[in-house]
Amino acid sequence: MRYLKPLILIIDDDAAFTQDLVFVLQQEFTCISAHSGAEGLEQMKQQSPAALLLDLMIGEHESGLDVLARAQQEDPHLPVIMITGHESVETAVEAMKRGAFSYISKRTHTDELVVLLQKAIESKKIRDHAQTLAEEVRQGYGRIIGNSPAVESLRHKITLFANTPQTVLITGESGTGKELVARSIHNQSDRKNRPFVAVNCAAIPRELIESELFGHEAGSFTGAHKRKLGKLEIAGDGIIFFDEIGDLDPSAQSKLLRVLETREFERVGGVKLIPTNARVVAATNVELQEAMKKGEFREDLFYRLESLTLHVPALRERKQDIPELVDHFLLLTCNEMKSQPKTFNPEAMEAFIQYSWPGNIRELRNAVTSAAITASGNVIDLEHLNPRILSSGQPLKPAAYSPAIKPSTKLNPDVIPESWEEMDKYRKEAEELAGREVERAFLERLMNRFDGNVAAAANSIGINRSNLYRMMKRCGMG
Repeated sequence: MRYLKPLILIIDDDAAFTQDLVFVLQQEFTCISAHSGAEGLEQMKQQSPAALLLDLMIGEHESGLDVLARAQQEDPHLPVIMITGHESVETAVEAMKRGAFSYISKRTHTDELVVLLQKAIESKKIRDHAQTLAEEVRQGYGRIIGNSPAVESLRHKITLFANTPQTVLITGESGTGKELVARSIHNQSDRKNRPFVAVNCAAIPRELIESELFGHEAGSFTGAHKRKLGKLEIAGDGIIFFDEIGDLDPSAQSKLLRVLETREFERVGGVKLIPTNARVVAATNVELQEAMKKGEFREDLFYRLESLTLHVPALRERKQDIPELVDHFLLLTCNEMKSQPKTFNPEAMEAFIQYSWPGNIRELRNAVTSAAITASGNVIDLEHLNPRILSSGQPLKPAAYSPAIKPSTKLNPDVIPESWEEMDKYRKEAEELAGREVERAFLERLMNRFDGNVAAAANSIGINRSNLYRMMKRCGMG
């Protein structure tokens, strides 16, 4: 039920006093009342009041302080004003310590009570607004956009995994949003009000990785002038996220394995064992099983990490989500530019859908930003898109760059499937081969454009060099 005036709930066993209070407050507020804690809490659940007036002693056997605690569990932001017929500094202090908004006696003047209620209601609005903004910030980072089957499955698994203590291994190509998935796990978990600490294993120099993870004591090495807390210690009871775990130094891998087994660690140069309850979430864009075969990643650490596994699909595997993603990034860009809202015309949107997006979501966002800046008007056309996006749908000229290109595999046109299973198998093979042809043509043109400079080519499409090397190898280009 919606009320035109703010709703005040009064819990007091004195029926006459409650009736008088309702009478004097009804000009400014809608009032409902209850004569016991249980009745009042039930009304709270059903009505969602803007403020609560609560008697300090409800009858002979029920304490208002106990009802206060239960009310705060139901709605932590509900302002509660305690009422008593006995002025007592000690009781007032105790009520305020337990979270009461304020404290009045039954002899308080009506005008003072009205002003106090108005302040209480305004404070609730401010807290609710702050919570909404905080949630929007979290959603902006942690909301996974899209409704494709792959994304729906991912969301379902995140919900399943959120409130377990087990480690989670997130796999997927560079730029697919693995950290976004990790933060989504954090935001849906019972640790959401605890720290989320991200560690980029690929960005920390090898000689500093142990200090970054475990901290160090003063004088433990040259330059260690004072004690430093490591990421694990800072994470506390929250989540520590190891991004690009496959790039973690072998020595640090060994120590991380011990942490997972013993739930304790030592600072560099320290002798004291420090317990940790941080939940470990890791992500990788490399095949850790291949790295294990090469001796680059510990097998025992891999099996510790893969307790629960989430795979983040590549953008080309969820193309039906592209229009929604484009709209989202376009709105963010226009807000950042403080410009009028812009839209993609159908041809430009179709070009985005047809493109293979080797850099995944990261590349898509950069492309949307670039198009929005390039378009002077409110409509984004094909002319405003990066040429490489358009090239995927146009005939390609033979590329000058051709490092030992292997001939592509062709399907045998004489093989006719005899069952649905065979037809489905051959169809998937055909799709994969066709995708490889398009990918190879794109890479040939890209490398020709940058005269074979892999680093520059990778940077231009928003992926790292190692990923581009893997793409080229997959397409028979070295």
